Formats: sequence, structure tokens, C-alpha cells
Amino acid sequence: MTDKELHKLKRSELLELLLCLREELDKLRAENDNLKQRLETIENDHAILERILHAVCPENEERESGA
Repeated sequence: MTDKELHKLKRSELLELLLCLREELDKLRAENDNLKQRLETIENDHAILERILHAVCPENEERESGA
């Protein structure tokens, strides 16, 4: 929407637009928080799996540090 179109809107239309934008912002923030939590969980799971791998197969650790 251009500035010219925005200036032509009535106050009620502007308020409705602001409300829609706020709802979208809240939705995106919630989605972002959810994705951050999922990423943290995946990172934690990855770290646990790496520790298990190195405990079970210590030769993998030697290869990785030498590579």
C-alpha cells in the first residue's frame, strides 16, 4: 500500500489495519519463540548424541580431532 493510499483511509480503516498488523506480529513472534525452542531442543539432542557416540566409539573422536 502506498503512502497516498494510506492517507486516503478513514480512521476506522487505519485502526483496523493496525489491529491486523498487530495480530500478525503477535502470531509471528509466537512462531519465532516456538522455533527457537525447537532449535534449542535439537541442539541439546545433538550434543547428547555426540557424547553417546564418543562414549561408544572413541575412535570417531580421534578421527574428528585429527581431521
